[in-house]
Amino acid sequence: MATLAPKLLKEGTTRATTGPWFLILTTLLALASGLCLLLCLHAKTMRRAYRLTAHNAIQRAFEYYSTTGTITNFHELATVFIFTNHYVIKGRDYQCVLGMWWGRPTNTKRDLIAITAEGVVLWFETTNKPQVLRF
Repeated sequence: MATLAPKLLKEGTTRATTGPWFLILTTLLALASGLCLLLCLHAKTMRRAYRLTAHNAIQRAFEYYSTTGTITNFHELATVFIFTNHYVIKGRDYQCVLGMWWGRPTNTKRDLIAITAEGVVLWFETTNKPQVLRF
């Protein structure tokens, strides 16, 4: 009667752990895990670049507002407006001067960024608590 178990070549080894298949499977597994790591790092980098661009856009708008007294949008994703709300984040008071919706106008989830008279940039999301942006 034939058995379904693989034939042993040596003690503890089968054909699956010897030969070219083992090398091919190990290589594919290493490539897949490397690709996953690369995608995670890339997503984190893109989020940071997205926030840095927003930070720079509202700072430029604030500088322009401070010198001329008028409001302008310095980026295609920005909609700048007067924003005088008061917030307390981690026990510190922040009085906002300008606000900015950041994101595509067609996007339903746009982020709110605000800047204070001292130049501190605040980031508001619908899913996370407010935070101070520092770069």
